[in-house]
Formats: sequence, C-alpha cells, structure tokens
Amino acid sequence: LGYGSEVVPAVLKFGMNECGLNRIIATIDPENLPSRRIAEKAGMKLECIYEDDGEPVCLFAIVSDANT
Repeated sequence: LGYGSEVVPAVLKFGMNECGLNRIIATIDPENLPSRRIAEKAGMKLECIYEDDGEPVCLFAIVSDANT
C-alpha cells in the first residue's frame, strides 16, 4: 500500500533525467483525491480542468528545471 507516492517521483525523475523529457503530464479524475495529492506531492501542478467525452479531467504537469 502507498506505492504511488514512492513510484511517481521516481518515474518523473527517470523521464526527465534519463529520457530527456522537458514536460510530463498526468490526467486524473477530479474525484480521485489520493492521486491528485500524489501528483502534487511529486511537484506536479494543476494546469486546468477540461471535459473529455463530457467528463471532467484534471490535467497536471511538471516541467524540467533544465529549461529555466
């Protein structure tokens, strides 16, 4: 239990450092508060809430520090 809070930061770090990604996004159901908290704790920021097929979706993103 609780693997998400350990895995997400590692995956983000891998994506940025090993794969050279500048930006990583996650889409999360607005009602999924545990996943939203994990994304925020990992440094992701809520950019917007939009509708996909009539359902609301939260778009979280993180941008590499290398770009600043």
